[in-house]
Amino acid sequence: MNDTNVTTIASSVEEFLSCHAIHYDILSHVPTQSLEQAASRLRISPYEFARAVVLSDGDEACMAVLPLNYILDFSALYEITGRNYKPAPVKIIRRIFKDCESGAIPPLGMAYGLKTIVDNSLYRTDNVIFEAGRHNSLVRINRKGFLKLTSQAKHTNFAKPESSLKQDEANGQSDLLTHGDEGASIHDFAPYEKMNALLKDLYEIPALPDNARKLLELRSHPDTSENDLLSMIERETDIAEKLLQYARSPFFAYEGKIDTVKDAISRVLGFDMALSMAVGLCAMKSFQSTSDGPLGLNALWKHSVYSAILAKRLSGMISNEHNLKPDVVYMAALMHNFGLLLFGHLFQSEFFLLNRMVSVNPEIPVVELEHKILAMGRAREVLHIGHSTAGSCLMQKWGMPEEVIIAIREHHNVDYHGPYEEYAKFILIIDRLLKRYHLGDACNISLPKSVMDYLGLDEDQAVSVLEELIEECEDLGDLCEPCLA
Repeated sequence: MNDTNVTTIASSVEEFLSCHAIHYDILSHVPTQSLEQAASRLRISPYEFARAVVLSDGDEACMAVLPLNYILDFSALYEITGRNYKPAPVKIIRRIFKDCESGAIPPLGMAYGLKTIVDNSLYRTDNVIFEAGRHNSLVRINRKGFLKLTSQAKHTNFAKPESSLKQDEANGQSDLLTHGDEGASIHDFAPYEKMNALLKDLYEIPALPDNARKLLELRSHPDTSENDLLSMIERETDIAEKLLQYARSPFFAYEGKIDTVKDAISRVLGFDMALSMAVGLCAMKSFQSTSDGPLGLNALWKHSVYSAILAKRLSGMISNEHNLKPDVVYMAALMHNFGLLLFGHLFQSEFFLLNRMVSVNPEIPVVELEHKILAMGRAREVLHIGHSTAGSCLMQKWGMPEEVIIAIREHHNVDYHGPYEEYAKFILIIDRLLKRYHLGDACNISLPKSVMDYLGLDEDQAVSVLEELIEECEDLGDLCEPCLA
């Protein structure tokens, strides 16, 4: 036993460590959103960290444990297990790890009744460090202790260094990645299925939840009142609570007291923003995708929220000739990257790889990396459209306004001229502004003069508004996490 505060780790982990008489240290730190961020803040090499990846093949779940700076090779895993594992849906993970905070999964599957597979590369350092259910503390044990904890696990080789996903700019071959002194094709990391059913899957687009559809219908009725909106929102307790959080947050800098959702809508959010956020939160529940990483549900929703708030603050500066509709602007800002959620939902294993690749290559635009990974095999012609067009198809199926559909399809296209281009250009500017703070997937941070002049925006003013927003909302904790079913 340790003389430590056991409340800093999940109860199942504490019990498992105690049962095996393992000595361990608690490394406390300020809350972080990822294991990578924790390693960086503590200035500890990622080689010493163990990452847990929960997998499922539809019949059973298991856990793969590997070093933080390694990537799971799905093909190798299939050869070892004979099972076609994919990243497990968020619902399964939450059901198993009830005593853990979202995204802080301990690499001790045995403590939760999970079959566990450990990559041998994890035992090359003297200590093993891992999250134990909390985002503000880590557990450190020596290698011998971790071997004892994982004695019932399968130990094998199924992971490769993350450096294998680093884009090789020198060899000029866009389909190769570096792997030490050797070239490794992206295809070597592809899951076993080789995406042979993607054309079929692309049409299995998730339906818009009924509550989101009913909320959308409110905007089409001219006699809809704030009370109608309130009545619908209050039926979804988690969404009502989240809107109340937003209204009280630095996002809106409201100094008065907000006691009820009605107060939140009438005094702070307004009908249009409340409606858009409620629809967005409802719609997020349609997707089964990873919650972690730069393209995970949490990061994408955080970007969505910042986009909507920045759009709200900047919209008053847009030239009056464009007459932007507030509800449409907020909806487009919130949902402009939902195409990435769609890819993550339909192609979970491939998206798992894309998520890690974006993390390793932050300087390369997402649209370039997604083409390499998601546009392979039979689906190349279909998926080459990219997440913007896929997102616009999703919005069309969901019956979103035409302005939103076009804004999502064209928000990376500086040269777009056509119907509702004012919305597309505004979202492009929002996207590029937030990229300055590593939020979102914009190709670069430049604000094209032609676009700024078209919108009537002043760059210095826009940047000032952005900086003010970031400064006010620096530490928001779980406020930017979506509501997940």
